[in-house]
Amino acid sequence: MKKIVFALFSFILFVNTTYALEMCTPSDEYLKYMSLSDEEKKEYIEPAYCKELYEKEENDSLLVSFFKSVTNSISAASTDSSYNAVNDGLITSPGNQGNLGTCWAFSSISAVEANARKNNIGSYNFSESHMIYSLISYGYSDSTGQKGKYYTTNFDGGKVTYAASYYFNNYGQLLDNEWTYSDSLPKINSSQYKTGKKMISVGGFNLANIGGYAACSTDEITYIKKQIINYGSVQASMYMNENLFKDTANNYYVSTTSNSSLPNHGISIVGWDDNISGNKFGVSKNGAFIVKNSWGPSWSSDGYFYISYNDNFICKNTASFYDVSKQTFENTYASADMVGVPTFMFSNTFYTSAKFNKKSSSSEDLKRVSFPVGENMRYTVYLSADNTLNSSTNWKTLTTGTSSVYGIKSVDLSNITLYDTFTIIVKYEATAATSIFTMCNNIDDTSKMTISSNTNYYATSLSNWSDMNSIPIQSGSISCEPNIYAYTNNINANPTQSITINSIISSNDKFIVSITNNNVSTNSISYAITNSSNTNVTSHFTITPNYSTNKITIASDGKMSGKFNFIIRYNGNEVKTTFTITETISSKDTSFISISGSNIMVNILNNYTLTYQKLLDGLNIKNTSVQLLNPSGSVISSTTSVVGTNYKLKLNSQTYLIVVVGDVNGDGKITALDYIDVRKHIMGDTISDSGKLKASDLDKNGSITALDYIAIRKILMRWEYERNKKIIINTFAYNSIC
Repeated sequence: MKKIVFALFSFILFVNTTYALEMCTPSDEYLKYMSLSDEEKKEYIEPAYCKELYEKEENDSLLVSFFKSVTNSISAASTDSSYNAVNDGLITSPGNQGNLGTCWAFSSISAVEANARKNNIGSYNFSESHMIYSLISYGYSDSTGQKGKYYTTNFDGGKVTYAASYYFNNYGQLLDNEWTYSDSLPKINSSQYKTGKKMISVGGFNLANIGGYAACSTDEITYIKKQIINYGSVQASMYMNENLFKDTANNYYVSTTSNSSLPNHGISIVGWDDNISGNKFGVSKNGAFIVKNSWGPSWSSDGYFYISYNDNFICKNTASFYDVSKQTFENTYASADMVGVPTFMFSNTFYTSAKFNKKSSSSEDLKRVSFPVGENMRYTVYLSADNTLNSSTNWKTLTTGTSSVYGIKSVDLSNITLYDTFTIIVKYEATAATSIFTMCNNIDDTSKMTISSNTNYYATSLSNWSDMNSIPIQSGSISCEPNIYAYTNNINANPTQSITINSIISSNDKFIVSITNNNVSTNSISYAITNSSNTNVTSHFTITPNYSTNKITIASDGKMSGKFNFIIRYNGNEVKTTFTITETISSKDTSFISISGSNIMVNILNNYTLTYQKLLDGLNIKNTSVQLLNPSGSVISSTTSVVGTNYKLKLNSQTYLIVVVGDVNGDGKITALDYIDVRKHIMGDTISDSGKLKASDLDKNGSITALDYIAIRKILMRWEYERNKKIIINTFAYNSIC
């Protein structure tokens, strides 16, 4: 049996404003499929998971409304009683999948080849082998070759999203004679994989007619005809049993749910005939689709057959590939290894985002973005060049529109230059419950794929983004990645126009950059400064160019420290250099805190205890990454924590020892215990710890003498006097009020 696992909508999750996701109700068809053994499952196509999807067809949903709108706008050719794309030269000769369940590759490649011919860009015969080895982990003997691919236990079975992954992840293509298919595909080592050539790109993918299995409706037939006229052919699935064919010469075919409730084979619909008699199929309804099979040209009528409109599977879960062009791209940015299934279900506003690290050292021209869409929605796609999510002030709108079917849509762009790390954000505004393609573990075959963290996010409002790496659901959490793509070309410098950075020097907390300008108009020059994490921090600097001397002055606002990149951009090009602002600690009040080399000396004569907050208040520190460590080396984060002698303060690569003068035992205050320690030292019980020695030297003369003993005694007596004085004053005040 030749088979395809057409696993669409394996799970659909509902998103609400609390970010708790719920799974929809399992359908009867899905439960029946799950009751089969693993061997039996290989013979069928995994049905839609959600019962809600099956019920949607019965409720005259917006999908049906879309079909009706198509009917009102169809061209004359789609209303013809018969049509065959083979006669227009759009269909390649049927290939032969042999004994392997690779019909998914043959049917999807046939659809792309047909659209390429429809768009007059070439008569290609692409390699199914290249697609299979690009996507299936089973084809590799080493873990490197398996990485990032769908996990399967053999070459049998696939999803329609497999082919979508191949095209949108831009594996390139090979012709059939460059990697010829055979039905005994061997396992290979990753070094044996043949890199695809960039011949074509696929701009669009539609998935439609999702619902319960039943004979084709008029709207569904109209939709498929329209897709064939527009794109050349339609990928579809059926229940294949050769014993059910009604005619051995022309292979008239019909299937009902009494034969099977699950489809098991992928094919291509290339035309139709409304007038063919239903008697040829054993049914009363006239009309049939013309189907291209993948069992070779010698099978049936040159590899084709008729399948009745009364068939229960042919009109369900159909897919179209379109906007095939010769446009290719140097760099592909994909937020997920593979295209998933429509996963997130929402009915209001919903955002997804994907952050990408620029691949080339030069600037890049953003040429296309591709993103998932669903039914009943409006979408807006943005570029965040500074990677901010919770404010749309600096977002650039790339495209906006509406969608009525599930799929992945592409928009071509121009005059958008990428200099650094960038984020693509898609905002969805749904008018009814809908969902979008998303790759998730436990839903897709992700055991060989990597799901990243701190890169892709989702939200129902700009103020509350959550990492897609850990999404809460009813029974725990799942990890997902959105199917967002960006395609770029490198921008090469014009040799007759260039800027060269010669040097950068520091001058009184300012930096002077010396440049050479070769024919670059100063009107095209802009500047940016990023930190070591490539975050844009230009707002913290004042940049003053002097083009008459070819020098640029950079002045910090005093709130930043560390290593920075200074970037000069012009005409789509950029040059950069680095500079470092090293922060040193200084004191706001030297009578309270003084800095002596790597020691922070603290006087608490008028303070009973020293807290971390009091320490910070007494220092000039701009860097928020400063760390306080206790004597054992543990990080202290609470600002109310008491700080004593032998604590340490870390800033950048510098570590400072904290000495609280008079606090010999390190508890952050001066008490009788410190008085005793100093006395013992004088009497011969020597203190060896350097921090405690510095704390014991109250007169700071370099040695511990009776004068230090007397000084600490005076401090304790003064505190006792102040304490008793307050008691007397407070008592007097209390009596006078009474």
